[in-house]
Amino acid sequence: MKLFHLYIPCALCVCTAGNLFFAKALTPTLADLPLQSSISVHGITWTFGHTVRVGKFVNGDFYVVGACTVMAVTPAPGVSPARNGSVLNIPPQDQGTGFDDRSANYRPAFRSYPPIAMAPGDALVSTISISDSARLTVVAWLAPNPGTESICKTAGVLTCVAAPVATDAFRPSYCDRGQKLYYADSLRWNLLPNLAHVNSMSTSLLHEWSQHFMNSPWLDACFFGFDAPLDYMTHYSAETGRAVGIATLFLICDFTRAQKDSLMKGFVQYGIDLWGIVRGCNASRGWQAHGGHGTGRKWPMIFSGMMLGDTAMAAPTRTYPALRIGEDMQTSWDFCWATNDSNYVYTGHQGLWNGQPVNTTPGWGPYEGTPPAQWYCCESGYTTPLGESYRRCCTSHAWIAEALAARLMNALDRWNHPAFFGYADRWMTETHFDSAEIVAVKAARGWDFSADWERQGASWDAITNDMWKMYRARLSVDKPVEGSLQASAGAWLRVTGNPAAGTSGSLRIEYGVAHAAHLRITLYDMSGRLVRELMDDRVVAGAATLFWNATDNAGNPVKSGSYQLVARAEGASIAKRIPVLR
Repeated sequence: MKLFHLYIPCALCVCTAGNLFFAKALTPTLADLPLQSSISVHGITWTFGHTVRVGKFVNGDFYVVGACTVMAVTPAPGVSPARNGSVLNIPPQDQGTGFDDRSANYRPAFRSYPPIAMAPGDALVSTISISDSARLTVVAWLAPNPGTESICKTAGVLTCVAAPVATDAFRPSYCDRGQKLYYADSLRWNLLPNLAHVNSMSTSLLHEWSQHFMNSPWLDACFFGFDAPLDYMTHYSAETGRAVGIATLFLICDFTRAQKDSLMKGFVQYGIDLWGIVRGCNASRGWQAHGGHGTGRKWPMIFSGMMLGDTAMAAPTRTYPALRIGEDMQTSWDFCWATNDSNYVYTGHQGLWNGQPVNTTPGWGPYEGTPPAQWYCCESGYTTPLGESYRRCCTSHAWIAEALAARLMNALDRWNHPAFFGYADRWMTETHFDSAEIVAVKAARGWDFSADWERQGASWDAITNDMWKMYRARLSVDKPVEGSLQASAGAWLRVTGNPAAGTSGSLRIEYGVAHAAHLRITLYDMSGRLVRELMDDRVVAGAATLFWNATDNAGNPVKSGSYQLVARAEGASIAKRIPVLR
């Protein structure tokens, strides 16, 4: 009698409380696996030249053991037009796709046609294309409006391995030719805080999230979501950020392990797939800032690495400092034209890399350091500035769930970019400043950002808003280390002083650099207008002092109010608020 059955992933029992208790996972022998001449998944069928031994990974995807040849893929891949495409071993270093020639990133050389020879180490990804008419009307998961740029309806991954794998094994990433295996038995469920869930959560919504992640490969090697399988995957990164954040909020709440098991396995599989892309190209690409694109990929890797005990995956930008991540490139701590408590800023459509704008085209880089009267407007097809439009429509609200989830999982150090969390706090808490900003922007340029969905203080999802209200205040509040920064070339600055000194005579400002650097120290009023240039020169290593006598560049006394003292060196900056009382 065989103790193994293909469709039972491991021995288990269910206790009366509904929690799963897993016995040790089994590794089948080759003879345990059934011989099949074809495999079908998500409407896709692979037909082989001879019968093959077939198994399943813990997430439900199929594998075949040993070399084989796929003689046919159904639906049949078209040649002209190129539809329903298959790609053998997706190149991780290229952000293109070979699935459908309607994609702006189409690479015909990626495409594979039967017969397709497979050997251990290979992964074949096959797709079903979406029709032109459906692309106009489909509403992708979590999307606010119909229409999509994706060309993919659904997808399946077939992996070729050298030998049967344990029944709790996750599928190797489709970009990982080394086929590193992770195991569900290794998941560290004890890391989940098991918080009381909020009323907007339900077991039915938990099941919905599980269905979108489990048994359904999320394709993310192609940038801009051109081949996102629309039957279950988000097609735009803003929605990806919302999806992965809320998925984690479900997992860290007090639903039973049995209720969370499918979501856990599907979500961790997504993290493994992303990590395989990063490892496969040695982080030569990533998910860089580009408006609302580039969001939502870092957190699944961190979470999966934590749950699997893989320290390199759990801190991806420490492991690969060259890895570009949208949330990190679009957030920084710097001088902001608007009155806010934190000085965490949004750094524009394509953000910063190593402290420098990625794109110096007007309107594409940082802009919050200047008042609205100086903002570039507008790109072709836009009636409002690119940066502020995307800050309010397609990035900030999408970051809140994953920022909160990372805090609740004590993962800020692993994230390795504090400004992201400071900016998320700014978005959710500085609503009083936001109201004033909206009025000031409209008065200066006529742009109206007053619609509810554009306002700070909330995400677009009730679960996120409710979890934030329930738990954010219980966590520590981050304060910028005022007066210090690590500049891109290693300079260290410190600006100190007693703000009360503004009431009489001069304000004492101490500063220092670790090595010779060009240092600029300036003062602005809270509208962003330059008040006083205090220093703009190259300084030697060491500490020094200067004084401000509360006058502007013309020597006139400044009015009472708040001012921003800003120091900049080598692509980095710090800011400190100074009150002046008369």
